[in-house]
Amino acid sequence: MSVSAGDAVAPGSVGGAAASVAVDSPGGSVPDSLSSVAPTQPASTPTPSPTAATTSAVWQDARAYAAFGSPVYTAAASPDAFLSSRDPVSIVFSLNVPVPGRVRRVAGDLHPELARFDRLRERHSLLLKRFDTALDDDADSLPRLRERLRPLLSRQGGGGLDLRVTGLDYFETPPHGPGPVVYLTVESADLRALHHRLCGAFGAVTGMEGTEYVPHVTLARGGRIVDAADLADRRAIDPVEWTAGELRIYDSRYREDAARLPLG
Repeated sequence: MSVSAGDAVAPGSVGGAAASVAVDSPGGSVPDSLSSVAPTQPASTPTPSPTAATTSAVWQDARAYAAFGSPVYTAAASPDAFLSSRDPVSIVFSLNVPVPGRVRRVAGDLHPELARFDRLRERHSLLLKRFDTALDDDADSLPRLRERLRPLLSRQGGGGLDLRVTGLDYFETPPHGPGPVVYLTVESADLRALHHRLCGAFGAVTGMEGTEYVPHVTLARGGRIVDAADLADRRAIDPVEWTAGELRIYDSRYREDAARLPLG
């Protein structure tokens, strides 16, 4: 069984707790720009030197340059349910809404009932937009993404996104990765409006975005559909409301946030 970043293996499953992957940024802070970090490689595997053929916008990201020739660069992994190791490698960056501690506490309270599923999500976020190089040439360049996103985000009328977690639901057959996917439902007219504006600028990933976009916070995935249906039907949660004042660009290669972008 593969383990995506942000997923922890449930007790009794293959690999046990030792197979969980730590993805939190050091100290919990997120830099506005990237610093150079080179992944460790076996001594027997020398890092190849970049050539003219590899010169592209992606190398503007210093850590992508450091990872040249590394499996870390090609194996996408994300805390989000859809941006998983099974997603196309053309998706490197995504735009997420950070969730407050109150939402994380709701997820923590549900933890005992989520143990029946194969993978429990330990790091929670709300996916807003994926950037796919098959749809936009700038999708793998962090500097150009930030430059294009800032004017789009500055158009946010009130300066923030009003969001509300309303309950539990599940995807029986998600577009990527094992199902079912159990999640917290999120309602937000602001979020949907911004999502569609971003799809107009960067293109919509088929099957997951545009009219098919479902705002959610993933809790667990893999297991029996009957268990997901039982949990969603039986367990009620108290609504959680908050206003998001910033968004974060997530780098699937390094399994961490790469930049913060204020709203408004």
